[in-house]
Amino acid sequence: MNLTRLSRTGPATYFVGVFFLALMTTLGCHTQATDNIRPNECSALKGGHRDLAKCEEDKKLGIDTVKGEVLHIEKSTYVVQRFYGEEMQLNTDASTQVTGPISLGTSIEAKVLEENAMKHVLSIRLIE
Repeated sequence: MNLTRLSRTGPATYFVGVFFLALMTTLGCHTQATDNIRPNECSALKGGHRDLAKCEEDKKLGIDTVKGEVLHIEKSTYVVQRFYGEEMQLNTDASTQVTGPISLGTSIEAKVLEENAMKHVLSIRLIE
């Protein structure tokens, strides 16, 4: 066995192995991190322009914008599937402002205020 030949190829093989290990680890971390990211519905285009000032104002007040498709309606409760897949239950009351005839399959936008661990639906409107 020629030891000088092994000593010359050893560091190169080691470097390539470490490089691929680092590359695979980085790719694995990237996909894991992006799995937890939810789209920010508030940053969606509104009339062709982003209304980031309004979104920031709502966020400071604790108002969440929920956009999705109505899956189920029972009395004052709407079950909505957000456009990125999460299902959410919206409980309305007499103070909730409802705009338009909302039925199964329609796309809606709701403004939800979270206060003292309770969610209050401020408004629901049809979107196109």
